[in-house]
Amino acid sequence: MHTFLKRASTNRYLPIYAGVMAIVLFIAITIHVRNGNLDAWNESVYSRIAPWIHPTLTSGMIFISFWGQWFVCLFVAALLFVLPGTRKAIGIPILFAVFFAVALGYVLKRVIAIPRPEVFALIEASGYGHPSGHTMRATAFFGMCAVLVWRRTSKKSLKAAAFILAVFLSCLMGFSRIYLGVHTATDTVAAYLAGIVVLLFCFMVLQRFSFWQSKDICQDIR
Repeated sequence: MHTFLKRASTNRYLPIYAGVMAIVLFIAITIHVRNGNLDAWNESVYSRIAPWIHPTLTSGMIFISFWGQWFVCLFVAALLFVLPGTRKAIGIPILFAVFFAVALGYVLKRVIAIPRPEVFALIEASGYGHPSGHTMRATAFFGMCAVLVWRRTSKKSLKAAAFILAVFLSCLMGFSRIYLGVHTATDTVAAYLAGIVVLLFCFMVLQRFSFWQSKDICQDIR
């Protein structure tokens, strides 16, 4: 990731190439889902998760899923934007990423219009299922947090920790949605790809306006 961000800062086309690749994969998965080509795989994934269902674990998955709701993500992002100490360095990029993820997810769900899985859902969920909005927002939120850490520190240990934590939390959100029976595995994979597109788009826009060159952003984390 460090190499990618470093090259992306000097090569403006690299994020575009990566974004196009993610979009192509997203479209390919969506087409296969519509044609039913991945139904067997979705069922196989859920059949492996279903035996783990337990009241205690279900409570944990519901708690995790709560933080992926659009109004919760926007509230946290808006709070970071409102607070003077975090507004410029953290609030602006995270609010931008979350808002774009919420808006794009809303549009994609209604344009693609793929229903939720026909399994026993452990919680109520309305609307379409593809891609997973919770997973998409988590990927954008935690991904941008990782980018900010990578931009603000020279310590490799912190960079590695930020990247691993962002991936882990995003995967945990996706797993919780499959576990709760409100999304399929392909819904979450598509959401990761859409979240990556959001991150790349936000990175390029912020770079276009020289946001990453700001002293507040470049200040090293001790």
